[in-house]
Amino acid sequence: MVFLSAKALDLANSYRMNPSLILASSFIVVIFIGTFLLMLPKSTKEPIDLIDAFFISTSAVCVTGLSPIDISQIFTNFGLLVLSVLIQIGGLGLIAFTSVFAIFYAGSTSVYNQLLIRDMIYSKSMDALLPTLLYILGFTLSIETIGAFLIYVTVPSSLFTTLSDKLIFSAFHSMSAFCNAGFSNLKDGLSNEVLLKGNQFFYLVICALMFLGSIGFPILINLKDKLFWKLKNQLFLSTEEQTNFIRFDLNTKLVLITSSILVAAGTVLFLIFEYDGTLKDMSFFTKIVQSLFNAILPRTTGFASVNPADFQPSTILLVCLLMWIGGSSQSMAGGVKVNTVAVLFLRNLCTKGG
Repeated sequence: MVFLSAKALDLANSYRMNPSLILASSFIVVIFIGTFLLMLPKSTKEPIDLIDAFFISTSAVCVTGLSPIDISQIFTNFGLLVLSVLIQIGGLGLIAFTSVFAIFYAGSTSVYNQLLIRDMIYSKSMDALLPTLLYILGFTLSIETIGAFLIYVTVPSSLFTTLSDKLIFSAFHSMSAFCNAGFSNLKDGLSNEVLLKGNQFFYLVICALMFLGSIGFPILINLKDKLFWKLKNQLFLSTEEQTNFIRFDLNTKLVLITSSILVAAGTVLFLIFEYDGTLKDMSFFTKIVQSLFNAILPRTTGFASVNPADFQPSTILLVCLLMWIGGSSQSMAGGVKVNTVAVLFLRNLCTKGG
């Protein structure tokens, strides 16, 4: 991987290749490597077809969550590890992931290479590329570690026979939720009856991870900086100078407000549409949680807690709209992006107002 990353950057420097072409080519290489690893006897409990391995590898790298086979029944722990790495690479963005190793391998990079990498990740200055890359990786692992702990304490223990199974489940689902992949190593996925009848705070943790993964790293970093600044002032009663004041930038405000509106509206509409449908026979609190869960996941992730085949036509239209909008720019989610929808809405509003 390190060798390929360095060669990719050298090739880009020699031929001035388009960053989009490099990104697509790198994804293809990782998909093929993932296919080979998933075909290994160590990865599966029983042999799988080449086309199935290729499909799952593609789905993992593209953080789609689709699978033609039951992952919980087919893959070993090693296979789940391979799948996790593929999801992590796809979620973070292959170039952002491999550029770290390319920089270490090459020792130093040219100005063109630095500009090339900066265009693919969030970095305010060309001199801060490596710190930014390492920061993104560390920040991601920190969130996923916290998420894994919260999943561990909220998921029903009756689902697992050993402690290691519960730990693997927690780590895998935290990563899968934050990377917006939607893969599950549990039979029946998140629609498992024991989960649905268990602690609903498990679904709230998954909701938080999906939402955080869908708003993008610039917003996450801005939120973190703002939170730490407030805590510092509250705990140490310090008086920060105006130059050190941390503000929410315009992009953060735009994404958070638009995303909150979409989640709130989606939750209310899903609850109304499916109150006597797929949510029937659930307690009111469970209906609220499941409505929230199903309002967030269409925009980002491939999980399912209730059967989409049983949705009302109005619910299907709602889900399609949420999927079309997706998450924000520079996030792990797809869609046309909430930033785009918000800007178009505001522009149209201003045009009419003018």
